[in-house]
Amino acid sequence: MITEEDRLTELVSEKLQNTSSIGNGALDYIRPIDGWVEVRGWACELYEDSLVAVNRVVLSDGCQLKHFETAPLRYLRPDVCERFRMHPSTAVGFTIKIDPSDLNSDISQITVFGECRDGNLFRIHAIECDEGDPFQVLRDQIANSSTLPSPGHGNPIPDAFGMHIETRESFLECAGEHVLMMARYGGLRPDAHFLDIGCGLGRIAIGLSQYLNSDAEYFGFDIAGTAIQWAHEHVAALHPHYSFRHLDLQNEYYNPNGHEQEDRFPVDKVDFDFAYLGSVFTHMLLRPVEDYLRQANEHLKVGGTLFATFFLMNQEADRAIRLRRAARDFKLSQGLEHYVRDEPLLSAVSHNENEIFRLLEECGFKLERPPIYGNWTGTRQCRSHQDIIVAKKV
Repeated sequence: MITEEDRLTELVSEKLQNTSSIGNGALDYIRPIDGWVEVRGWACELYEDSLVAVNRVVLSDGCQLKHFETAPLRYLRPDVCERFRMHPSTAVGFTIKIDPSDLNSDISQITVFGECRDGNLFRIHAIECDEGDPFQVLRDQIANSSTLPSPGHGNPIPDAFGMHIETRESFLECAGEHVLMMARYGGLRPDAHFLDIGCGLGRIAIGLSQYLNSDAEYFGFDIAGTAIQWAHEHVAALHPHYSFRHLDLQNEYYNPNGHEQEDRFPVDKVDFDFAYLGSVFTHMLLRPVEDYLRQANEHLKVGGTLFATFFLMNQEADRAIRLRRAARDFKLSQGLEHYVRDEPLLSAVSHNENEIFRLLEECGFKLERPPIYGNWTGTRQCRSHQDIIVAKKV
């Protein structure tokens, strides 16, 4: 028997999948205030190459859809506007008050959508996670630690990586965010055998030290020898089940004097549970991307997880670049690869999304979920700057 809830779910899913418009927005909160349920946030859409306020906001309580007209109110959260690179004049806010008696469920079941001019919907997510979320607590524990090692905090920063380290706070905050996302979206277990491909200074290893238990193993390698030396001295010294190794592979950006032929992963283990590649493929052409995907597959057990970040080029990203909203101006193209003008070739590389999907399948992976799109385009809500792919070895 098909229930009203099933019909509603099917209707919303169809509108979410078929939308040709691009929406962006965020919720401040959904909470009871003075006898009402109040919903506050902002939403806009990319319409005919311009950002405009959505005409309506749609609420679902799991049983019914409720439509509300938006009011042309200036959004009053400059910190959020800055995060999304939104000018306050284009971030049009809304506040909706609902009689609780009109709801068929409690407020935890409410989801909010923006309605585009083509009638389709996009999800408007909350800015922050719910209080008490264990992964959020983990993230904050890592980000706010006063004892975890970090470069620049009494520790010299290797020259090759100085450009990527701003402050101790940003270093640990990034570690915390990625551990949170690996645990939440990648299913990372505390006892996992973890392979960190392109580990750099061991940023993720430092974050994982607050999550992995004594049954876990960690192995990381990188082509920058100074980074591996730093990780040996400041990370592995504190965690005997953590190992780091240098892959002396030539790279014009990070290891210009390395060997051209040394391209095999420096690890023998072939039954890792989890392989992480953070900001690795964003500095690679497609051919070495394919090689790394195949090698990652070789070192994972069947059912093991690949968690990798990219700059994925698709219609939304292309339009964001043309509107000059994206943080990366990938205007130079060689077919399926895109580069930033006036920067070294491998400083940032974007890849055609469908080509990456094809390579994943050819290399023995199956997408576990749709990509988690990063905020680099300026049109998406995500704490990650880069796009995230989660796939399983099949």
